[in-house]
Amino acid sequence: NNILVLATTFYPTLVNSSEATKMAFAGDILGHEMYHSFVTNDVRNRSEAFDNEIDCMMQHYSRTCELFADGECNSGELTFPDDGSDLEGWRAGYALLKMKFPERQL
Repeated sequence: NNILVLATTFYPTLVNSSEATKMAFAGDILGHEMYHSFVTNDVRNRSEAFDNEIDCMMQHYSRTCELFADGECNSGELTFPDDGSDLEGWRAGYALLKMKFPERQL
């Protein structure tokens, strides 16, 4: 697998941002793209435990979208490959921040 991230995606954020913003942004983008390798709509080889985790993530994403959305929320089984990747990307970005900065600064 390859991940291709165009410079135009990163450049505006990298130029005039704090170190924390750069780390969170990189973790988010790269985590999101890597997670696409694991999350698909292909149900043939998924375990029941994995399906339970997917259901939990879909519910979480839907609740979060309803709470923070700036417009319409479209979330569910068809959008899960991108929604799940969003959640994991955000988690990766936050994990990078936690490695670098003390909890009180977050």
